[in-house]
Amino acid sequence: MSVALPWELSGLALSAILQDAPPRIGEGYDLSKAPWMIKDFDLSQILSPRQFISVARLGRAAEANGTEEYLGIGDPSLGLEGVSKLADARRRGRVKGPETSLSFAPLPETADEIRAASKLFKKSKVLLHDQATEENFLKLSLGDFAVLHFATHGLAQEDTPGWSNGALVLTPGDPEDPYDDGFLTTDDIAKLTLRSRLVILSACNTTRTNPILAAQKVMDLQAAFIVAGAPALIGSLWELNSQTAEQIVTRFLAEWRNRPAGSATSALGKAVRAHLADAPELEQHPAYWAALNLVGDGSISGAVSQNTPAAQSGISSFETLSGFGSGGEIIDVDVLGNDLLMAIMGEWDGHRMNGIVSRRAKDGTERWRIDSRHIGIGRLTTSDNISYVAGYTLGGSIPVLRRFDGDGAVIWRRDYHEYSGYAFEDVLAVDKRLFVIYVQTLPELSPASSDGRICLWNNAARQRRVRIAMMLSSNGDSQLIRL
Repeated sequence: MSVALPWELSGLALSAILQDAPPRIGEGYDLSKAPWMIKDFDLSQILSPRQFISVARLGRAAEANGTEEYLGIGDPSLGLEGVSKLADARRRGRVKGPETSLSFAPLPETADEIRAASKLFKKSKVLLHDQATEENFLKLSLGDFAVLHFATHGLAQEDTPGWSNGALVLTPGDPEDPYDDGFLTTDDIAKLTLRSRLVILSACNTTRTNPILAAQKVMDLQAAFIVAGAPALIGSLWELNSQTAEQIVTRFLAEWRNRPAGSATSALGKAVRAHLADAPELEQHPAYWAALNLVGDGSISGAVSQNTPAAQSGISSFETLSGFGSGGEIIDVDVLGNDLLMAIMGEWDGHRMNGIVSRRAKDGTERWRIDSRHIGIGRLTTSDNISYVAGYTLGGSIPVLRRFDGDGAVIWRRDYHEYSGYAFEDVLAVDKRLFVIYVQTLPELSPASSDGRICLWNNAARQRRVRIAMMLSSNGDSQLIRL
């Protein structure tokens, strides 16, 4: 189950929500019998409908990539100098030293976590101790790895005055070199090009979101990895108990890898439940196990299916599409069977552009094509041998959704007159349903207007963008609207 929480609840641990009060035992409660939400539901979190569609697209691309290699980084060599006497080596958070300096406790058990995880993969690369430097990490071909696993200290933006970035702590190289100073920051991460299916941040505060900083466009760690191309991420909402983190993460990876058709959400749920089944009394408290959560595409699989075609690395060729001498633009592309389905805006006739849906083989041969100068072209999505293409009526600004079979025949067309003035921003097939996002531009409306919708202001034009997320059935009927 994927859950989008409002900003004010963004730090809530979904797995630790109680469905009822646990049974009493003496003056306290028997937490081993507490009806935590994780005992009945497999949970993942998304930040917004927009993110849901983005990470699902990334997940499809990552699973088609076909890579199986693992990269683990942990137990950085931090030395004993400056390590505070107050450091608790069981927790993977930062420790404040004198004044505003930062000190970090050694984490030798993280090496065990990385080594155990690496054995679950046919190919793996491990960077531990002195090798766990930022320079060694950045010089790798990171697009070759299906899983990136960090087991170290995490640093949140607000952890120390003047620190504007989140970071993962690695072995310091040259403190004067920003690319080898021991801090892999959110700015560094966002510039990476990843094709991984999963990132594991077995470190403190790595999925903690600060709404105030987010509004100022300051990225946190989970956002930076998604920008870099990771569809799913496991991290923590607060300081981790290191031994518990090692147990749960190792159990998760074993479950996830051994069941190719299983999801990351399911594997994490089973790992947490297995931990609770044999955890001692003290560790039944959610402070020990509920910090770990999954953000992004929880459906991502743990191994490449035998039916998944191997990825073709590199670009084989470039060719210009013929028939577009008067201009045009490819709006969207998705995979349909072994072919590509393309949404193209092209062929200006002096009055309107041509909205084109084109199915093409790998060699560029066009199998079929649908043209329309009455329906503007938009985003598209595919499911099995069916495609859904969004658009709008030209001149009327009414959102339109069309469903095609594999041969290009229109199965149905829906015109959503009740959303006149809106446009489809994106569309994605989800479990035989469609998840769509409409966007409306309303000039100069008062922000105090009580229409109950979420409003995002466009700074340039002072226009209001109103987003509506809607779930549609496979025949195009609306089932649920979230404002």
